Amino acid sequence: MKNYIILFFLFGCSSFQERGKIQSGACQSYYDKKLKIKIFHNVDERAEFPEGFGKEYLFFAKRMKYPDQDNFQGSIKGSFIVDKDGAIISPRIEGKKEEDYTPLDLEFIRVSLLMPKWRPAKCNGKNVATRVIAPIRF
Repeated sequence: MKNYIILFFLFGCSSFQERGKIQSGACQSYYDKKLKIKIFHNVDERAEFPEGFGKEYLFFAKRMKYPDQDNFQGSIKGSFIVDKDGAIISPRIEGKKEEDYTPLDLEFIRVSLLMPKWRPAKCNGKNVATRVIAPIRF
């Protein structure tokens, strides 16, 4: 049985909003000690997939390989960082330790790393790194 995928991408650390400029105030960030970079969670302009807003779901849908199970249903809450150059780094599954990742979680990680460079987020006119939250429901 062919499985269908529904993708919902949440940009930054908030709920889904219109693309482009955000009118929520000053840029906010935290320093990621492991990656040794500042990651912004409140930006002036959100990161965007190069083919346009909302097209990232097609990228995932075309490349994800699904578990060999009939009537498989489930969801994951994946995320990745779009760095200041637009590269995808540090994909992960929110709320899980790496040792607990399922084959589907690992598939999300694999496909995330295949993505082309994005248009990076901007803060005060400068490119900045930001985390993109990508809940996926099967």
